[in-house]
Amino acid sequence: MEYGPRALGNRSILADPRDVAIKDRINATIKYREQYRPFCPSVIVEKQNDYFQNAFVAPFMAVNCRATELGKQKIPAVVHIDGTSRIQSVERSVNPLYHDLISRFERQTGVGVLVNTSLNINEQPLVNSPLEALHTYFCSGLDSLMLGNFYLSKQQ
Repeated sequence: MEYGPRALGNRSILADPRDVAIKDRINATIKYREQYRPFCPSVIVEKQNDYFQNAFVAPFMAVNCRATELGKQKIPAVVHIDGTSRIQSVERSVNPLYHDLISRFERQTGVGVLVNTSLNINEQPLVNSPLEALHTYFCSGLDSLMLGNFYLSKQQ
């Protein structure tokens, strides 16, 4: 579990950043919040300069970086209307499982970034227990849930 208000990959809703429509889907069917609300990118630190200008290690989603042209093209779901993103740099030494997940996504898609937002429904606290995770999963439009070694999916 993370400390603080951010989902840093352990209690997170994750999605493909290549499709700008995913923002509307998450806001409308999962988070139940306004459509203009942005999402942050989790980016493996080795690739962050491909997508963000003057990026430095920023592990807590507390710093905005301007997207590069490649970032604007490849990961539009996490580039705000002003061309910036509040990034989370993911280092293997800090969170090896999350780094490996993003690296696997990159091997499959060519993009070393994931959409990352907190695992909660609007105006609810961050999920803090397996029961809360299940409640959020069943009461929202989430497609699947990883809970420890268990994988649940609503897809047939």
